Amino acid sequence: SANDAPDTSPGSLHQQNVQKAQGMLISSSISVAANALSANVLAGEQFEFLPARSTVQVRVSSAAGGGQRVNFNIGGEQILVDALAPATARFPIAPDDTMVTTSGNKGERLFMTLRNTTAGAIVTSYTVEVMPG
Repeated sequence: SANDAPDTSPGSLHQQNVQKAQGMLISSSISVAANALSANVLAGEQFEFLPARSTVQVRVSSAAGGGQRVNFNIGGEQILVDALAPATARFPIAPDDTMVTTSGNKGERLFMTLRNTTAGAIVTSYTVEVMPG
């Protein structure tokens, strides 16, 4: 019946959920050599440059034992500087492995590097969620 249909009017909770579900996701894993700094792991990604003013959430998880450091900036503004990544040895999940939730403007570049401070290679998984609006 018509009473069972969701309210799809502008500003309704249904419309807000649909808009929220339209976030964009960049996710991958990388092995960083002992005592090395990675290149920008977001270089070449479709959403490396923000398509609109957006909320950006960064989640990171490194192998057990730790020692992986994260640097993240948006449009040249440093957001994370040598922050220690969670050593949860799994694909990063929200909110447990969320390192930062911040925002950026249309056209600003996302830039993230990983620095291994240990004597052995470390595999690190990351997810960057871009939510326009």
